[in-house]
Amino acid sequence: MSRKLDRRNWLKQSLTASASLLAGNTLAADVKNFNISKKKKPVAVVAGAGVMGSWTAYFLLKAGYDVTLCDPWGAGNPHASSGGETRLIRYLYGKNEIYFNLAKRSMELWKQEQKAIGKKLFYQNGMLIFSEMPVYDYAEESKALYEANGFKLDKIPAEELKKQYPFIDTDDLNHAIYDKEAGFLLAAESCKQVASSIEQNGGAFKYASVKPGKIEGGKMKEVILPDGTKLNADVFVFANGPWLAKLFPEVLDGKLMVTRQPLFFFSPPKEFAANLKQPFPVWMNRDKANQERSYGVYDPVLDGFKFAYTQLEIREFDPEYDPRIAQQSEIEHARYLMEKRFTFMRNAPLLFSKVCQHTDTADKNFILDQHPECGNVWLMGGGSGHAFKHGPALGELATQQITTSANPIDDFSIKRLATLNSFTKNHK
Repeated sequence: MSRKLDRRNWLKQSLTASASLLAGNTLAADVKNFNISKKKKPVAVVAGAGVMGSWTAYFLLKAGYDVTLCDPWGAGNPHASSGGETRLIRYLYGKNEIYFNLAKRSMELWKQEQKAIGKKLFYQNGMLIFSEMPVYDYAEESKALYEANGFKLDKIPAEELKKQYPFIDTDDLNHAIYDKEAGFLLAAESCKQVASSIEQNGGAFKYASVKPGKIEGGKMKEVILPDGTKLNADVFVFANGPWLAKLFPEVLDGKLMVTRQPLFFFSPPKEFAANLKQPFPVWMNRDKANQERSYGVYDPVLDGFKFAYTQLEIREFDPEYDPRIAQQSEIEHARYLMEKRFTFMRNAPLLFSKVCQHTDTADKNFILDQHPECGNVWLMGGGSGHAFKHGPALGELATQQITTSANPIDDFSIKRLATLNSFTKNHK
């Protein structure tokens, strides 16, 4: 398949898809119009090559922009929230239609990219949600959207689950929910492929951090690279993850909180992969109080068990200076939770651990909006631990807003942050 871009057909499809995402949702007040001169090819600079920034650059390029994507460490790097080996992908978001549609559209885009490059990025292994509760409300609330879109969630009694997966400890489970649409993506590799696609189709990539230039007359003229080089553009998009608030403290100070999220990779017994009769689903575990939340991925490429759990105690994290090594107490707790569900992993060797960061907004919704004082600057962030599931569609949506001056979604607006006084512990 050709990697060249059909801009005219894409723009028509993109606007249709974006309108579909917004259908039925109340929009915020009008944003500033920023009209691009049609006499020349418009220029865009995107800062941050994570899943939000790379896909925004990808779609701006398709829309006819001269695009430069900047990141000091490259796409899918270990410093980024979008780095790492794998990311769990699901549509399950309760009654939240916006998030369901974004996740669904993103999966369509990942599959298109996978087909175009001829390399497997998405493993549709399905997902098991282990529930110690008689009713897991979030799954029940999700059924209506699943059924309306031709999908389904299967409820599996603990006894039946044990027959299907004898190596899962089900003694404390009431049931499991199976979602065949879910799976996992090769996270860092996916970001690298999107960035590569941008370069192959005429975009530019710079290994550099970006400092915002002055805002004068409601417009930013340039950004500044570490060596003093200035990049002029018509449009600037900042998708800097945990660094976003540091770049725009006048807008986001106190509105984003970066938290510490350790990840663990254990080595399963040699016979595990050999005895698998089917690809093993990704999983999430929900305890009776729905507080001790854990999840994991068996990665057949690494032959490793990725395991993580939600930190009950919020610990803020400085991505610039704090160590990215899990503490011994965290390793021990992860091992306890893992062995509780998978007894065959008892005493499994720890291959490695790392610390990722979540950049949370107070309500754990994204930010996708214009800078309130600058019509040609867009801010994207607040991934809150679930941006990778929605990144491609957010990039498409950002491009639609930039090219048409469309209104932001209320839940993603900057102004809504002023009404939030505390950070929720609830996860989407």
